[in-house]
Amino acid sequence: MYAAIFIVVVVVAVSVTAYISLPNQTPEPVVVTNFSDGAWANYSSEFYQNGVFVSEGNLMAWVNAGTYNDADCWVYVENETYTLEGGIVQSNIQTFTIDKTTFVGLHQKNEVYENGVNTYTKDFNPGEEGFNDQLLILRVRQFKLLTKP
Repeated sequence: MYAAIFIVVVVVAVSVTAYISLPNQTPEPVVVTNFSDGAWANYSSEFYQNGVFVSEGNLMAWVNAGTYNDADCWVYVENETYTLEGGIVQSNIQTFTIDKTTFVGLHQKNEVYENGVNTYTKDFNPGEEGFNDQLLILRVRQFKLLTKP
């Protein structure tokens, strides 16, 4: 009986030692997209404050093939539209230009419209404050759900 207990202790000790000896590995990020020319997605949302409905919104996202500075790219657009207090309809449009080969962001444009009137437009390039490459990576990963019309 002591031999059986000794064998179990040895097996557990060897297993734990082997596990602890494994090198820590950080998974490499992999960009996976289902981008295709004309792909799109449409989402609806409702906004609540303290459990009370205050507004509803719509997010339309689409992607088209294009070129930017002679590089083949994806032009990814998100248009989020919702109603603010007082009945103001606001649209926030973000346009990302993404290199097709490297999936690196090449350009970003943000626009805001209130009741159809442009109230803000700003262009961003990589390295500039406001250029959101991390958000872009997240959006590329989320875009896997797109369908084509």
